[in-house]
Amino acid sequence: MSWIKNSLIVLIVILPLIKICDYAIGILLKEQAFGIKDRGIKRSINLKETNPNYFANLVPTEEYLKNTDSLVRQEYTVRTDENGFIKNGNTEINQKNKKSKKIYFLGGSTTETLFVPERERFPSILERKLNKFDAQNIYQIYNGGVSANHAMHSVFTLLSKVIDKQPDYVVLMHNNNDLGLLRLTGSYWSAPTERAIVQIDYNNFWYLAKRQIKDMVIPNSYPLIKKLLGGKKHKDDFEKYRNKKIYDINEIKPQYISAIKTFIYICRSWNIEPILMTQFNRYNLDDGLFEKTFNGPGVKKYLENYHHINELIKKIAIEHNVDVIDLAALVPSTKQYMYDRIHLNETGSKLVAELLKDFFLEKFQN
Repeated sequence: MSWIKNSLIVLIVILPLIKICDYAIGILLKEQAFGIKDRGIKRSINLKETNPNYFANLVPTEEYLKNTDSLVRQEYTVRTDENGFIKNGNTEINQKNKKSKKIYFLGGSTTETLFVPERERFPSILERKLNKFDAQNIYQIYNGGVSANHAMHSVFTLLSKVIDKQPDYVVLMHNNNDLGLLRLTGSYWSAPTERAIVQIDYNNFWYLAKRQIKDMVIPNSYPLIKKLLGGKKHKDDFEKYRNKKIYDINEIKPQYISAIKTFIYICRSWNIEPILMTQFNRYNLDDGLFEKTFNGPGVKKYLENYHHINELIKKIAIEHNVDVIDLAALVPSTKQYMYDRIHLNETGSKLVAELLKDFFLEKFQN
């Protein structure tokens, strides 16, 4: 044990000497001194994405399944490429003597379609269908959906990692996440930490080290341990906003309009064609699952606002001469196509892929 004792003595003596010498250099050589009294708070714009080179086999929890009626409980593979876009699972096509057309889909979990088999997600099916019907070109489809993302998140995704890929088309679908945030907080810039546009960097060394150890040692048992220790079953991101003012649609609508217009203007500034989509849904008081999982005094008003935003998307598209795919009208509002209020099941994903295929083939022929 003597070597441990001697090492500690050396550290105790040497560290103060190093600090004294450094302080002296700062006094004698002013140009060497940092002169920083307080480093302040480190902040950054939140690129809300799935990590690049991510790989997981996700299984919906029993708790999640309670709010569904046509979701199969099985493993769903989710992989991303080096830029964080969800892989389609398709075989690469020989690009020799073919012109490449790139289509990016941006949105929230309804675009992401996590709980649909990898090759049955609508961007994946669409890629295969377009390449089958058009032998002259090669189509590359990218899924940039991320759970809980709203339109401003997609604007930052567009700016930071889509524009430089020189896409031909970028397709945007947002409604529910924007309405859910804006009605509770009143602003895209007022949001729970994980959804905030600007984030404070709390991920210090010890936090990251603990998370890495947890992921390596107890990734499967951690949720059970957390539950046994009295942890919350569900994290409510909006807990601090509950029971406060609910913002009227007329107060928040201008922000949503501005976010969509920002997306359109950025695309056109970079010679990208923007395309808007309304959001498929089962937002209907006559739907048994909707009635079971979404109720309360403000439900009728929320329904009105949700459908109003889908109509608003079409209105913005007309005003700015942008193509719009009205999935809210084209996808039947039943459990045959969606396993909950807004998420596609495998059948719904196949239908959307077919609708998109028809849209793009018609577009390319004109």
